[in-house]
Amino acid sequence: MKRRMGLVLVVALGALVVLIYYLDRRGGFLGGPIEVATCVPAPPAPADTGPIASLPDLAPNAVAFDLTYRPQTGGKDDIPYNAFWGFGYGDGKDSRFLQQVRQQTGQVYPVHHALLSGRDWSAVEHAGRKILAFYFDLDADGQLGEGEKLPPTTAPNDFSVDFITPDFRLAADTSEPNSGEEEGVLFRVLLRLSSYSRAEREPHFMWSPACLLEGTATLNGQTAQLVLFADGFGGRFDRFGSSHYALQLGDEVLSPGAYLPRETLSSLALADGRFYRVRFEGRKRTGHPARAVLTPDTSPTGRLALSLAGTNTVPCRVDWLTLKGADDQTVHFRVHDLEQRMPVARYTLDSGALFYGEESGMDWAVSFSGGPVAELKAEEPVEVALREPVMKVRVVPEKDRYNRSAQTSAVSSATFARGTRLYLEPQIVCRNQEVLTRFNRGRDRDNRGRDVAPSVRIASAEGRQLLAQTMEYG
Repeated sequence: MKRRMGLVLVVALGALVVLIYYLDRRGGFLGGPIEVATCVPAPPAPADTGPIASLPDLAPNAVAFDLTYRPQTGGKDDIPYNAFWGFGYGDGKDSRFLQQVRQQTGQVYPVHHALLSGRDWSAVEHAGRKILAFYFDLDADGQLGEGEKLPPTTAPNDFSVDFITPDFRLAADTSEPNSGEEEGVLFRVLLRLSSYSRAEREPHFMWSPACLLEGTATLNGQTAQLVLFADGFGGRFDRFGSSHYALQLGDEVLSPGAYLPRETLSSLALADGRFYRVRFEGRKRTGHPARAVLTPDTSPTGRLALSLAGTNTVPCRVDWLTLKGADDQTVHFRVHDLEQRMPVARYTLDSGALFYGEESGMDWAVSFSGGPVAELKAEEPVEVALREPVMKVRVVPEKDRYNRSAQTSAVSSATFARGTRLYLEPQIVCRNQEVLTRFNRGRDRDNRGRDVAPSVRIASAEGRQLLAQTMEYG
């Protein structure tokens, strides 16, 4: 009997090994590091030698950054976009493009991109963990055409591979009929395939824009580099409030491959302690603006004072503060010091991080979002306080945690059916609905603090403790 059981066990193990081998041969993703076919750089930027329309004369005090379209190619001199989006999975069975890809090749992973209209489905060809090619509908015609099978561009490590498309034309933005983008704008994207676990049957896919606009000029006697990032996958680099930018001065000028911090693009920009009005002029054949013009702002200025107020008022110091124009929706900027004078206007204190505590120590820090509106005046600092913080707990059944309608309609409740799985969302909310989002204390040399996580205790009506737990942020 024992010998028979041992024989059955050996046969079963052998069958399992054969099954795993068969699945892997059939295109499974079990195994070690990713194998990559030969990498080929993406094409360089096209020559942009056409005439530029609508370029007025510059004012004497204005500074112009002539903008160049700069795509990624996988080379060492790339300025990486460093922002990724994922769009989940699906089979794309209704996609004509995928149907044609499947007719011409073997194993493929369908890849979804919800924001590229007409190009929402593409495919990666593979043989197990060997990644062969990327199929992308460059002209968005739903047909697999010449040049739409792309080799890998680069392999950042043993567990990732990047594909960068050639340039294609995004449709013109019809919401701005005078934009001059009759043929759309030039754009390209990057797809990153990654797998960090031997147990994964399918890799992960993340998308990024793979192009930006770049220009240099002299600002306040310093070399300045302006880099413009798109509004996600809309293809617009000059949209205030949704595009982003980085302005590097002097020794800060970017070296290729380095990470570049960025801010929301604003018609009022702060650089080296001064405010500038920003506008864009002209159109190139790529569909992008020809130049960005910065003009020193000469309007009256005022200052802001900020405090925390509970049972007593606590002075605070700003680590950073993001302001948005309450009336002018094109204004978005960040300050790091409330000694900074700002143009007189009404601003929404959108978010920020504050230090507070003993006057000498300021050893506590808190971040906030959804701040009040402040109207700056030229005469004296305008006082703003985040007042009377209280704990509020939103409780919904776990099944409604990600339900959009439940998110807006659900109210806190104290009674649920026995056995219901609950989702608790505690918030510290001030009187004007500002939300205090993260507390920490104890600064180190790099000005980083230790998070102080909230503790939650749930008791019965009789006061008997049912649950006590320290919660994680997020």
